[in-house]
Amino acid sequence: MPKIKQWIAEANITHCTQVIEWMPKAELEKMYRQSAVFLFPSHEGAGMVVAEAMSYGLPVICFNNAGPGAFVHPDSLLKVSYKNYGTTVQSFAAKLQMLHSNTGTYLHEHQLAEQRFNQYFLWSVRGKQLATVYNTLLHKPTPVDTKQKLHMA
Repeated sequence: MPKIKQWIAEANITHCTQVIEWMPKAELEKMYRQSAVFLFPSHEGAGMVVAEAMSYGLPVICFNNAGPGAFVHPDSLLKVSYKNYGTTVQSFAAKLQMLHSNTGTYLHEHQLAEQRFNQYFLWSVRGKQLATVYNTLLHKPTPVDTKQKLHMA
């Protein structure tokens, strides 16, 4: 945390930045409900916090990668391509500005976030997806089964 706090001070944004190391789940849920957007400028491949943010209808600004970029709706305008550092920072800033200045775009991104979460990340949906995978694996002949069938014939 000291390095992050140093960067915040060097960027002269201490007046509008708060570093929170840990919070109880109830406080986290309250923060999500009070938020307007979820900014996720991480290269993390899994990024399940993106799905969590979308469960609150938050538009997600993230890298267009195999993790978070694949989680958000394909029609979202908020995915940022990898470029050099300065260009990438400007791209994230432009996405924030776009949401701030255009209510129609914000509402559309909010709807896309809710739609994507409900379509792919609800536990009931995930349960059905996993059941399909498990059933497929259970009913798929294994190499041993195939050899036994050939030998028996």
